[in-house]
Amino acid sequence: MEGVKEPFVFKGFQYEDLDYAIENFVNEYDLPLDPQKLAEVRNVAEMLDLIVSYFKQEKKEDCTSQQAFYKLRTILHKYTNESDIKPSTRLEELFPKQNRIENINRVEEDLGFKLHILKMKDDVVTILVVTFLVLFVLLFFTTLYAMLGGVIWLFAYKVAEDYRKEFKVEMVGELVKLMVEKNYFKSRRDPNTMNEKELREMIAKYFADCLGLEREEFLNAKFG
Repeated sequence: MEGVKEPFVFKGFQYEDLDYAIENFVNEYDLPLDPQKLAEVRNVAEMLDLIVSYFKQEKKEDCTSQQAFYKLRTILHKYTNESDIKPSTRLEELFPKQNRIENINRVEEDLGFKLHILKMKDDVVTILVVTFLVLFVLLFFTTLYAMLGGVIWLFAYKVAEDYRKEFKVEMVGELVKLMVEKNYFKSRRDPNTMNEKELREMIAKYFADCLGLEREEFLNAKFG
């Protein structure tokens, strides 16, 4: 019927992308995934069922995002002067640029995992990209100057990387969502528990993002 989108079908290199995403996820959570059982799954739903089955934490029906917010808010109170922290509170208000890197590092230490929420300024990224392209073209005309410029470029990139101060997300609520995606169990009040429905959704989103697919597109995908 016209207007109905055909389901996404994994073929060829797309299987390689999926295998790579699965390998990264399994390594990240240290899961003893059986390759034989994985090879037997017939669709995405069965694949998610298999992966979830390896998590043995006690099952609960509570909300991880809510727990993550309370955990983050308690930590933020230690390193900011803001007493009324809400999901809509802007991170720039909590972390002035002067001590932003140090305070974010302290927050990550208390959480027990990295958030990776700081980035370079957009104009710095643009300058680095343009400079890299110029050096690449220069390589075909004068190798010596291109190599010298490359060394300087690498040094500039390292400095810019070490002094990232721009936020990738704007508000506390967005940071909470990122927390849960980065480390589901450490975002919970008790890391030895899980909400199975939430975990399944988190895993589905992880793979969809890795593959560049929308959540529903991934869930309805077929194996060719």
